[in-house]
Amino acid sequence: YRCPNSRRDHSYRWRDPSGRDAEGWFLRNADTLQNGALAVSGAALTLATGGLAGELLGFGTLEGTLGASGAALTGAARAAASGAGAAATAGLAAARSCGDKAESALRFGANDLVYGPSAGGALRQLQQAAGGRLLTDVGGPAAGQSWAEFSIQTLENQLASGGNIRFDLSNVNDIQGVLNGTAYVGATTSAELNYLQANWSNFQNQVSFYSNGAEVSAPW
Repeated sequence: YRCPNSRRDHSYRWRDPSGRDAEGWFLRNADTLQNGALAVSGAALTLATGGLAGELLGFGTLEGTLGASGAALTGAARAAASGAGAAATAGLAAARSCGDKAESALRFGANDLVYGPSAGGALRQLQQAAGGRLLTDVGGPAAGQSWAEFSIQTLENQLASGGNIRFDLSNVNDIQGVLNGTAYVGATTSAELNYLQANWSNFQNQVSFYSNGAEVSAPW
């Protein structure tokens, strides 16, 4: 820049501390600046690479930690589930065992006679669960013969053959009245009990009494 009324050169140039023009200084130091920039870039790249490596290492460590924890938790969960499954299986087996014991508490021989009130099918259910035969499975009264007479005849036949007689008292009402001859007089079950009581010395080794699934002593 030159002032209009002056011959002096008033050009405005930035000079570096040594007094040289900036343009010339940059030209003279271009290689140094370039090498410096490259060095800084290299250092930055090194830092970035190191940071990335550290970050990856950190994630790897974290992943490894989580993986180990996950494996431990999974193992614990599987162990707990296995333990719970084993406990449930054992409980189920115990429940089935109890059920089997309840059902198999009474086991009669195939030829055993099962006596007692029919009680709307209850005696049949007992026979189906425990085995044996009901009086109706043996046959029925002959012409002119009552069910009570046929039943007593069947008791004598079973005694003579050495077979067992299983008498269910679960549904016998007022058993003392039945034995005393004051209740359910004429009923087939009453006739059976009265006959066994009167001839107990003959039947005592072949007759067993039951009530509600358990063996009991003779009612007299």
